[in-house]
Formats: sequence, C-alpha cells, structure tokens
Amino acid sequence: MKKILFLLLIVIGVRSQSTAQDYIDPLPSLKLYPGTVVTLDGTVINGYVYNNYKEKNQKQCLFYKEKDGRSERIYKPNELISYTIENTEYRSVNYDGTLRFGKPGKNFVFVAQPGAITTYAYYGSEKQIFWAKGNEAPVIGADLTLGFKKNINKLIGDNTALASKVEQKQKGYGMMNIIDIINEYNAQALAEKP
Repeated sequence: MKKILFLLLIVIGVRSQSTAQDYIDPLPSLKLYPGTVVTLDGTVINGYVYNNYKEKNQKQCLFYKEKDGRSERIYKPNELISYTIENTEYRSVNYDGTLRFGKPGKNFVFVAQPGAITTYAYYGSEKQIFWAKGNEAPVIGADLTLGFKKNINKLIGDNTALASKVEQKQKGYGMMNIIDIINEYNAQALAEKP
C-alpha cells in the first residue's frame, strides 16, 4: 500500500510539474519594476517593486514610492494582501510547503493562473503547484492523492454538474485530469459572471 501511495504522489508531482509549463512564470530579471501593494485594509498603493525572484519574493516585498530607489519599504506577508510586479502577482497565503507539521507560515505565493480557483506556485527546493478558492485553505497534490473526491469537492463542490462528473468517474474527470477540471470550473465561473 505504501508503494502505491508513493507512486501516486510521484505521478501527481510529475503531472503538476509538466502542466505547470502552461502557467505564467515569475519575471526573471532582478530589477525594479512598476508595481503595486495592497494593504490589509484594501488600499492599493502604486509605485515600484524590486524583483528578488522566486524564493526571496515569497518572504518580502521591496517597495519604492519613487523609481530612483529612494524611500524603500519592506513588507512582510502578514502586512499585505498582495503585491504586483509589472503584470505578475504574489498573494499572501498560509502556505510554506507540502509537508504539514503544525500551522503553515504565511508567505507571498506566486499566482500562476488567476481564476475562481487560483493556481499558485510555491518555490522551495522545487516548484510546487497548489490550488485555492478565494481565501479557503489550499488543496495540494498530496490531498488529492489521499482523498481525490473529498478534496476536489472542496474546490468544485458548488458546481453540481462538474462535481457529478467527478463523482460518477466519467472519463476525463479523474485525479490525473485535475488541471482540466479546474480550467473547466474557471471557464464556467467566468461565463456566469454578470
């Protein structure tokens, strides 16, 4: 049983990594970009954000009011809702890796694909993809391996037609089709927006 579980985790990890190529990546250049910060009260402040790239961007936001690099402010994940660097976004989320021992720490996590169900990328020793709906707890690949129907319903349960396809194990609506299921959910949610 342990071998099967281990193989499933590997398959989901590989599937997440291979399909992650469909998502946008963080900006690679270490420099100052136009950006914004969104404070905890929802205030949007325009300015410039220094791109520290991947792991460092998860720990802090280096914000400048002026392009000349003066008047720096360093924001931590518990001080902002989100921040943008040019056209990319980092959101403050309770997530610090896939291993869950105790309460996860708060980090700025890269938004790989926004939507009703947002796809996030966390950069630790390797890129980890996970999903969250609004401010709900994230669903990671291991969650889906250990209880696919239960955990996918945390994300898509309010779409009864889609949840029914998963429940009935229709072709194309299984664990290996998580990306397609989320994309279908997001497309339907966008079409239903007034």
